[in-house]
Parts: sequence; C-alpha cells; structure tokens
Amino acid sequence: MLRIIVTAALVVGCAAAETTIPKTAVEVEPGVYKQTEDSGKTYIFRKTPFGVVKSLEKAKTSKPADDPAPAVKPAATATPFGDVKTPSKTEQIKVTERGDILEFERASPFGSYKWKAKKSELKDSEREAWERSKSQTAASGPKE
Repeated sequence: MLRIIVTAALVVGCAAAETTIPKTAVEVEPGVYKQTEDSGKTYIFRKTPFGVVKSLEKAKTSKPADDPAPAVKPAATATPFGDVKTPSKTEQIKVTERGDILEFERASPFGSYKWKAKKSELKDSEREAWERSKSQTAASGPKE
C-alpha cells in the first residue's frame, strides 16, 4: 500500500514539474527552441518522445578555421601520487623479427595480445613500433 502511495506521489510530482516551451521562445530547428531570459542566460528547449527538455546553452568558443587544434596526447597523467608518464601505444608493443614476418605482442587486460604481419604490409603504428624496437636493440648493443 505504501508503494502505491509513493508511486502516485512521484507521478503527480513529475507531472506538475513538466517543462513546457514558453511562448516567447523562438524555433531554431524543428523541435528545438531558444529563449533568452532577462538575466542573459539562453535556454534551449527540445521536444523529445518523453516530453520537453530544458538545457542551458553553452558558451561558444570560436577557433580559427585555418588553425585546427593539434591532436597532442598529454605527456603525463595527473594522479593522487603525482604525475605519471603515459607510454605511447607503440612503446607497449614488443616486436620480434622472424625472417620476412614480424611478430607483435602487447599486454591487454585479458592477457597477451599477439599478431603477425609481413614487413611489406605494415600499418603506420606497427612500422613505428618496429623502428622503436630496432633502435632499442641497436642502443643496447650486441650481447656477449
């Protein structure tokens, strides 16, 4: 019985708090309306199958079209224990040469992930991992 009363109260409360599109709102697209209040805030109203959704319009940041933002990955990740250097994906790949075929191995949450590729059919990331692997073996020198 208590569940029925609580459910009914929630339904009535949600129905009373239903958002409606104000008469002063301007239709921007079909089903999308904008309204600017006296305080300067602009709200967007969208018609959805579940009713009207009201959201605050985010400030638009203008970027020059000729200077796109560079896709640079952060060099370090901030943690509670200090900044931690995040290795690139190619640094996490182990490469073994077997004649004309390269064997790649990378750790994953589900165990070791292994694959093979011909030297002539390498992807950019595989080629980068192979180059890194060659430079590391050359830097460490031959084993005696």
